[in-house]
Amino acid sequence: MKNSELYLIFNHYKLLGDLSGASIKYAVIKNERLILEELKVLEEIRKPSEKYQEFLKKQADIQEKYKKDGKVEFTKEEAEAAEINNASMKQEITSLKEDNKDEIAVQEIKQKDFSEMLDRDSTIKLHKISISCVPEEVSTNQMSILSYFISDDEKQK
Repeated sequence: MKNSELYLIFNHYKLLGDLSGASIKYAVIKNERLILEELKVLEEIRKPSEKYQEFLKKQADIQEKYKKDGKVEFTKEEAEAAEINNASMKQEITSLKEDNKDEIAVQEIKQKDFSEMLDRDSTIKLHKISISCVPEEVSTNQMSILSYFISDDEKQK
């Protein structure tokens, strides 16, 4: 199982909420905790530094400053003014990016490392259950998530 699949499983846990059976509920709860712990580690890899977060805020502030009252359609005069403002905004953002190029580079490396981690095999050991614990009335979507919890010996049959 790849680390990226942990996000898939975690994001679809709500599909498993109405399943019956103590074994299945125990596996869902236990695996949810295990996956959440692993996702916290993965998220820490790409977590932006405070300086990078400040850069993003300043960039958003610059973009907000040059917004034109939320209008989409402009008169000819407004469109010309918007082009001037757009050039000014681009110049400010370019300057801001230049001032923060080291932080931007660090964040790009973090994002690259995170992407590489998603493609790696996960070391997590999920709690496994027997296929016989899965109720007959399980949906295809539920089974796609539960398939990660079914014992490998059971999958061979």
